[in-house]
Amino acid sequence: MFRRLTEKDRRACAELERYCFSLEDAYMSRPPFSVKKMEEFLGWFEGDRLVAAGQVIPFQVYIRETLIPAGGVASVVTDPGYRRQGFMRKFIIRTLEEMHKKSIPLSILWPAEYCFYQPLGWEQVSEIRRWEWEFKDMYLPEKPTGSFIWLPLTVESICQMLPIYRQVAKRNNLFVEQNEAEYFSYLQLYVEAPIQIIGYHNKEAELVGYMRFSNHRRERMMEVYEIFAPDNDVEKAFFWFIHSHNAQFKKVRLHSPEDAPYFLYLRNPQVECLMRPGIMLRLVEVKKALLSRPYNILNKELGFTLQIKDELAPWNETEVSFLISEGKCVESKKKQAVLSTTVQTLAQLYSNFITFRKALEYNLVQFSSPVDVQALDELFALPKPYCLHWF
Repeated sequence: MFRRLTEKDRRACAELERYCFSLEDAYMSRPPFSVKKMEEFLGWFEGDRLVAAGQVIPFQVYIRETLIPAGGVASVVTDPGYRRQGFMRKFIIRTLEEMHKKSIPLSILWPAEYCFYQPLGWEQVSEIRRWEWEFKDMYLPEKPTGSFIWLPLTVESICQMLPIYRQVAKRNNLFVEQNEAEYFSYLQLYVEAPIQIIGYHNKEAELVGYMRFSNHRRERMMEVYEIFAPDNDVEKAFFWFIHSHNAQFKKVRLHSPEDAPYFLYLRNPQVECLMRPGIMLRLVEVKKALLSRPYNILNKELGFTLQIKDELAPWNETEVSFLISEGKCVESKKKQAVLSTTVQTLAQLYSNFITFRKALEYNLVQFSSPVDVQALDELFALPKPYCLHWF
């Protein structure tokens, strides 16, 4: 049977995760597991033995400046002796029903296998770039003007860093909102030697941006994991800081969103750029998700009637009409051109991972009558999704 886990189940849950994910023996005693909340877990028991478990972490994500509730699905494990018996499908159905009762419209996860979650309604909505170039391939960025200070930061600098994080989050798509305690836990996972954080301060000694990086001395390479720059001037300052290491290192490796224009800092475009899949998104409550999302403002209004296939969340299969005007979406009583698609494709359209025009070209959506596809794409346009938060 399924039941909510308690603190008494922590050791059994840790042992199951450690075994299934091939983790170290000390896994239970340190973050992230030591700070996980057991009440967020559902477990399946055979007698007194925990044989399957999964976690749903409640949080909010930014779509530009709008915060939307979401559930992060994590730590989904089944004892190998009990696999292929439908435990995970039962967990997913139970999870969707609980999020539905709580009116949580979105769910996000980082999958071990993308093909496992696609039939369950999740779909890939982001890509992550990993650039690699030599310092000789870079332009020498212009030195920041005025007085500035570069100072190392630690996890104790949260109160200075979090406002910068939020400024960047509000310019992007699907960043996770975090309070000081949550961001502290996140940084504890990833800010260990040799990973460092450098802060860029203005002449008043106020933090205006920061970067997380490490130096691989054997490979003579500087690796940059995150740049939090609220504007282009601060971003340019960080690339000047990176370039200033050209006497120490030969190469730069840099992780970025899909649409980050870092090629502008390169004088030689023949560099390696690896693309890998990012997060998966599911619309748990389709109607609420569409009504909550911000839209771009056009000098016209546009309506459609949505017809969705969603086997595991039947509440989404009700036909609903929407009208988008002045940057907002409202429910309409008037039936419009019917848009038919799957919940997976809708997640990609919702997040602007793909456009309506591209979805039509690949026959991923159908309209019952002609619609202004260009206007739909302009209304839904967003920065490419990018989620730094691993869970």
